[in-house]
Amino acid sequence: MGSLSVLILADGGPSIGGGHISRCRALAASLEEGGFSVRFCIPEAAGGDFPDFGSPAFYSELHRPGQFDGVDMVIADSYRLSQSVLDGIRHYAKLMIVDDFRHIPVDRHADFILNYNVGSDSIPYSDNVVKLLGPKYCLLRRSFRELVPKDDGFVLFVAGSSDIGGATLDMARWYGPSWPPVVAVLGPMVSDDYRREVFDAAQGKEGLTVWRAPRSFDDLISRASKVVCTSSVTSYEALALGKPTVVFQVAENQRAIGATLSSLGWGHNLGWWLDVTESSLLEGITVATPPPKGCIPLDGADQVTSFLTTKR
Repeated sequence: MGSLSVLILADGGPSIGGGHISRCRALAASLEEGGFSVRFCIPEAAGGDFPDFGSPAFYSELHRPGQFDGVDMVIADSYRLSQSVLDGIRHYAKLMIVDDFRHIPVDRHADFILNYNVGSDSIPYSDNVVKLLGPKYCLLRRSFRELVPKDDGFVLFVAGSSDIGGATLDMARWYGPSWPPVVAVLGPMVSDDYRREVFDAAQGKEGLTVWRAPRSFDDLISRASKVVCTSSVTSYEALALGKPTVVFQVAENQRAIGATLSSLGWGHNLGWWLDVTESSLLEGITVATPPPKGCIPLDGADQVTSFLTTKR
């Protein structure tokens, strides 16, 4: 039997961030290694080329005739696709939805639901859809399997690809002599104006280093003593490496994840970033402890690929 043709619709951009695209790229890499044919489609606002997958198509092109010809399965990771659009996609191909919090009854419009988040088994998805739930299916990049965690004595602060909550700027303004060393990473989708504000706020503050979209991000997270980040893709990467993790939220889909990580004792939850203060952030960094070993597996994308292989 020939390879299954998969079209991935991954949302992203300055107002949304890059988490959807990041986790879908991890899944795409596994699918391609498993012999699947994969094509990417993203919003124009996300822009850019992917060295590992070439130039993606854009959402606007989906309306052109023939875009779904030969597609066996669509994997959709977006909160902006309406129920009517989802039903329209199913007219052409099987549909897997990558979900976080069932903001709409996505299970009524999909053949498969993938939700790798902690606590996803408590979401009332319908029994009429095939469900891949829980951290077993966590979509981490393959490069994380090769990392050797170390402790180089700094806290890594990551507020997402576009930092939609302005968290890095707040942290840079708060940073003072009593703080531990911090390396803050600005994502590739932050504006130049925001980058300048953050760098200006950090200027002259010994112990605070700011990077914008470093190619060495994987190395940084593997060397960090602790990680402070949104309760999204980066938090799972940190937990998979056994890092004491402090999470906060800037989007609705992150709230339940942060609360569940806290209740499990896997991470310290600061809550909504607008409610975070300098003292609560410092306290969170101080009290954060390592998660249980192996709580987040590194081969979740391959688990999804193995499942889809049985559906060819």
